Amino acid sequence: MATRNWKQHSELGFPSMARSTWTAQRMPVLPSPSPTADRKDRVSISVIIPCLNEADTVRRTITEAAKAVREAFGDSYEILVVDDGSTDSTAGIADRAGVRTLRLEHRGLGAARNAGIESAAGRYVAFIDADARADGDWLYH
Repeated sequence: MATRNWKQHSELGFPSMARSTWTAQRMPVLPSPSPTADRKDRVSISVIIPCLNEADTVRRTITEAAKAVREAFGDSYEILVVDDGSTDSTAGIADRAGVRTLRLEHRGLGAARNAGIESAAGRYVAFIDADARADGDWLYH
């Protein structure tokens, strides 16, 4: 992977940093334009849960993820379930749980994650699988 020197880094508008520390730090991620940009000041984090036929587990994952995120960020979060063409009741369960739900034709996990990112209103995004357990430290790992 190519590294940028300090001058290239500052020309991109990133905060200046000492040349010797540039390779030891990660390059900041530039925000992408979003149709929900006006909500980004109100939502700190979007939790994206991609799903395909996860009716048995999605409610538990939504509940546990919401609890973990609320403890870390307060009420400044959203849960976004991306239904990747499920043939079971996954999307309906997510709707009844009161979270944002995107319904897609089945295109795979990568497409579901990308659709979630495009629709996310949060300044940050986090992913969790629909069959995963979100413990209290989930966001820190």
